[in-house]
Amino acid sequence: MKKQSGKMFVKKHLGTRGLIRGFLCFMMMFFVTGQLFAKSYYNDFEKAFTNRNIAKVEKILKKWEKESPTDLELYFAYFNYYLSKSKSEKMAAVTTPSGKNVNVRISDYDDELLNKALSYTEKILEQHPNRLDVFTGYVDVYSKKRSYDKLLETLERMLKISKEYDNKWLWRCGEYEGDGMENLLDVYNSVFATLYERPKTEEYIKTFIDISMQYYPTNYWVLYCVGNSYIRLKDFPKALTYFEKSVEDNPECYESLINLGFYYETEEVNLEKALEYFKLVTKSPNENLANFAKQKILELEQSLRIGK
Repeated sequence: MKKQSGKMFVKKHLGTRGLIRGFLCFMMMFFVTGQLFAKSYYNDFEKAFTNRNIAKVEKILKKWEKESPTDLELYFAYFNYYLSKSKSEKMAAVTTPSGKNVNVRISDYDDELLNKALSYTEKILEQHPNRLDVFTGYVDVYSKKRSYDKLLETLERMLKISKEYDNKWLWRCGEYEGDGMENLLDVYNSVFATLYERPKTEEYIKTFIDISMQYYPTNYWVLYCVGNSYIRLKDFPKALTYFEKSVEDNPECYESLINLGFYYETEEVNLEKALEYFKLVTKSPNENLANFAKQKILELEQSLRIGK
């Protein structure tokens, strides 16, 4: 692992179900509702929307709004309608943080139509500020749009709500679903990954660190992400501090443990200490992570034998 490569970053491989679930729920919004007429409208909308029958979609929305103008499912349907109209995609050449030039598909949005789409989800948040699926959708849209200011505004808003509601999130027509803190960390992790992996985001990463420390200064995963943020900023001593704090909060945060192993292997070149951390990672329930640590142990033990 080289200093400049950022390889100390290990993506969160646990809890992504919340992010995936949130993305599907928000971008398609095909929820089940207890109101039979709304369910019928929604099923009709889903079918027409999936088939890209825009004329039929518009006809359904008008009739639905006439019968139930404040139905939350209607708001979601309108969101999808205007979001779809606002979105376009193009291929663009970008430079990764490691300096590699790659072609990527970039989503672009017509601002007027996007704002119209988001106005409907804001109506949902007016009634239920702790709807995590709405924040999940915002993060996805702003990440694809590369609107990093908006992305960070969404992060701060979400973390503030998480404190006010003690992570008792609503999901799918008002139902609580899963571990609230774990679901929050899934969305938080998506913000972190976007900023970490995109080029020219250093100033945004600094703001990300400030927001993170304001709301969750002792959470193991937040500390881990902040540690990796300092890796991205090439401040390796600070990264070490936050990985150590992460392990203090959760001794089984194997992602932080493996990064501590990397640190002592490459930065301070203390192979014995690096070996200690990699041995701890072999206990990880994630097979890939554990196997990687075992391979590192073999490499370090060989280096130590050669060095004697």
